[in-house]
Amino acid sequence: MGSDLANHVSVATLEAQSIALYMAKKALVGPRVGNLMQDLLGAPSEDDPETLAQIATAVTNIIAAMNVPSTNEGNSLGLIITCTDAHLTPIDSTNGIFRDIKRGGVRVQVPRIGTVNPQTACGFGLQGFAYGYPGGQVIVLCSDTEWGAAKVYNEVTLNKWRLAGDLRSNPLVINKGVDGLAGALSVKILHELFHVGGFFVQQGGPFGTTNPFPAVLPEQVQGKSISEVYTWKSISGKTVGSPTVDPNSPALSSTNALHNADSMALLGAGWYVPAYGWVDGACKTVKKANQSPLQYDGQGFPSAPDGYGGFENIDSSLFPEKRAINDWQGSDGSYKARFVHLT
Repeated sequence: MGSDLANHVSVATLEAQSIALYMAKKALVGPRVGNLMQDLLGAPSEDDPETLAQIATAVTNIIAAMNVPSTNEGNSLGLIITCTDAHLTPIDSTNGIFRDIKRGGVRVQVPRIGTVNPQTACGFGLQGFAYGYPGGQVIVLCSDTEWGAAKVYNEVTLNKWRLAGDLRSNPLVINKGVDGLAGALSVKILHELFHVGGFFVQQGGPFGTTNPFPAVLPEQVQGKSISEVYTWKSISGKTVGSPTVDPNSPALSSTNALHNADSMALLGAGWYVPAYGWVDGACKTVKKANQSPLQYDGQGFPSAPDGYGGFENIDSSLFPEKRAINDWQGSDGSYKARFVHLT
């Protein structure tokens, strides 16, 4: 893999948008083979109309959020993606409260899940996070720890598995099933895009409108609030290839699953490789007659350029500042990528 992180993020963001659009089409016209929607969203079937409608709404919100006019970022359409948290000043770092000094001092609440480098937003074990501000949305791909999303991805996109190669030979998929797809940077960004779409809904609605993809899920478990859940295994409560839910690791309720960003992101990733279906998390080939087309209508669904697949790992000893191209350097000295998506 090359050293141009900014280009990788740009390519991965393009595919994340493509996955979202593909999800909407697949929800509308299918076919949907396997039981991925049941495992990840708690749907009664792969053809449940209410669940399919919620998928379409979530995707619509993503696309709308990516086209919000950025009032203080050049007055054009776009979503800000940065690979550093240097623009966030701690106010109460123990409780994850920061201010965005570049965007009017907007208050940013960041999850706290560890104890490393507590003065930084990313320093508590986060791979990344998203937030809204008046006039736009921001995704932060963390880079100041070894587990940040800007460092730990195994592939840039899923494009290789759409066009060539046998996904069943992917060592991550062999070991983890559909969770193996989460190693792609595009899927990590897609996860954050569902949060971004949620902030868009929250900002555009009347006072008190809730975010449909919050950090804390809406339904309590045993009288306690729970944070969003990651991985198919934890969402479904299953192990790969087993139809039985582990009683020691119960599945998310359908209410929580429908509002869980990783549920949607993994569903999109699984659907985006149409030669395959997923049964109890395990990868299966699909007969050609039952496969969804790579493109539904010839109108786009852009996929990443060839050559961005594979298992090349970024050297985690290098920080993104040493890998990004100079043209993407901001006035504050940090490196970032700004994406403009026109419809």
